[in-house]
Amino acid sequence: MAVKKKTKNEMESIKKEAKQEKGNKLKYAVFIYLIVLIIVTLAAFWAIKRAAFLDMDDHIYVYENETIKKGITFETVKWAFSTLSLGFYFPITILSHLLDVELYGLNSGLHHLTSLLIHITSVCLLFFFLFKGTKNLFNSFLVAGLFGIHPLHVESVSWIAERKDVLSAMFFFLTLLLYLFYVEKPNVKRYLLVLFSFMLGFLSKPMVITLPFVLLLIDFWPLNRFDIFANKNEIKGKIWKPIYEKIPFFILVPIFAYISFIAQKSVQAVVPIEVMPVKLRMLNAFLSYFSYIRKAFLPYDLALFYPFPQKGISKSAGLLSFAFVLFITILIYVYGKRRKYLITGWFWYLGVLVPVIGLVQIGGQAMADRYTYISLEGIFILVVWGIYDFVKDKKTLKIVSSVLAFVVLAICFVLTRQQVDLWSDSKKIYEHSIKVTKENYLMHYNLGGLLFREGNIEKAIEHFKEAVAIRENLGDVYLHLGYAYGKIGKIDESIQSLKRALSYLPDSYEGHLNLGKAYETKGDVESAISEYEIAVRLNPKDAVSLTNLGIILGRKGDMNKAVDYFKKAIESKPDYIDAYNSLGVAYLMLKKYDKSIETFKKALEIDPQSQFAKENLSKAENMVKRKQENDGK
Repeated sequence: MAVKKKTKNEMESIKKEAKQEKGNKLKYAVFIYLIVLIIVTLAAFWAIKRAAFLDMDDHIYVYENETIKKGITFETVKWAFSTLSLGFYFPITILSHLLDVELYGLNSGLHHLTSLLIHITSVCLLFFFLFKGTKNLFNSFLVAGLFGIHPLHVESVSWIAERKDVLSAMFFFLTLLLYLFYVEKPNVKRYLLVLFSFMLGFLSKPMVITLPFVLLLIDFWPLNRFDIFANKNEIKGKIWKPIYEKIPFFILVPIFAYISFIAQKSVQAVVPIEVMPVKLRMLNAFLSYFSYIRKAFLPYDLALFYPFPQKGISKSAGLLSFAFVLFITILIYVYGKRRKYLITGWFWYLGVLVPVIGLVQIGGQAMADRYTYISLEGIFILVVWGIYDFVKDKKTLKIVSSVLAFVVLAICFVLTRQQVDLWSDSKKIYEHSIKVTKENYLMHYNLGGLLFREGNIEKAIEHFKEAVAIRENLGDVYLHLGYAYGKIGKIDESIQSLKRALSYLPDSYEGHLNLGKAYETKGDVESAISEYEIAVRLNPKDAVSLTNLGIILGRKGDMNKAVDYFKKAIESKPDYIDAYNSLGVAYLMLKKYDKSIETFKKALEIDPQSQFAKENLSKAENMVKRKQENDGK
């Protein structure tokens, strides 16, 4: 029986159907991988919904920030785009906090869930970017998965004050994805979208300032539009054209850098060269480059704060780290011509860290886990594509490496859940940070402050003493130590600590105020008056200093002067009941009973339960009655 030959149209139809079926299978696989990424990331961080605000910095950004607590208004939005008071110019981040407050109030769990949703969005964007750029589905899934559930990234997601991290990363990956669409079909509209996304990233956190350089790396691999190994005939198209294309991005870089520097300088976060020399910064930079990679593979000692060693950084450790970075860079360059992903991955890692590696030192940390949030994807790309390149033609090794990849993801999942639990409570993360680091004065200080607020004064004092034993010139710690000693009646120790605090912070009105209280408790009236007067001079509108000075002057008999200070306190803080009660007593002593009654009534309007105001109001009213009775006789 003769077999009927298929016509050319039938063959084309079959090929088209096969291609469509293959495309449908790929779409299905993409969908499955995407769902797995979302579910796994959500599960790894799910405990975040029970997390409280962190005791460190979250109060500045949200729950004690009076502007943020107002939610979305014309004035708060205007403030978001004009303020540098938080040490950054990041209006998009401020708007996200304002929106959270508008939607959830101060429900910390829901604020955390917003950060988690942004993080999951970034996971999806990174996955789509890598898959669209490389067409390698499994590798894209692995890199996105490592980004999503690596324990080093818990800090950025779980710390509300680091909302800027997750937002800027989201726009970072969105910019990369939009750039792929622009390269696919170049036009002005798509180019402007890429530029706009980059600007939104910077307005979330200035760390995305390195993004134009990353775009060039993406041009090198996977897009093959930019080639540092280009021959003379290719230089114009393979080197200069991609660079010219990014001139608007590079023009924005120094502008953004200047704004960021001014913002940090405005809150005195920039460490001067004389405090931290260039040599020390360089050693720390290379040590940090090495340490981040070590923590990426062995994330067992993650902390909220990594202090600079008191004795400085070991020269040998710094030089070994430099040798490590140099050796890897040379290897990458040698093998990168044939394996371009090595160059893109390695220089992504090195380059993205440049703004926060410590060459311009911001704050007192030697390094920070949050700095790896975007940068570590370079290492993930390098490792994942490197292993794939090695095993792709070896069936057995390919299966083994795939199984090991899922084992690594499972380990990351477990470690991330543990890390999220630590970040759910301030005390846990402070104690853990002290445990896994050395000489961590800041964590001792923070833990001491937390214990103090909980009423555990003795334990708080222990941690304050630990902090100043590590680093002597901590004026704020001595200030709190003095206040804590005063709370438990150790007045001499309180005076000694407060004097020490003022030797470092001579213009601290709080230091002078608390020293005045200590002298007053001890009975040294003249010293107390002197300290209160300094506190008032330093902060003329502080109602507590004004009231305390008025009280002690009244005890000395200078009642008219005391009245003046009480009035100033009320003018400064109209709802300060202590000032009203003190003024009412002063009027009693001056026999101005009508004014005394009026003042105590105002005090009771502020606090209807004030027993002091009730008793003294009764005294004033009785005095008026007696006076009327005597006048009647």
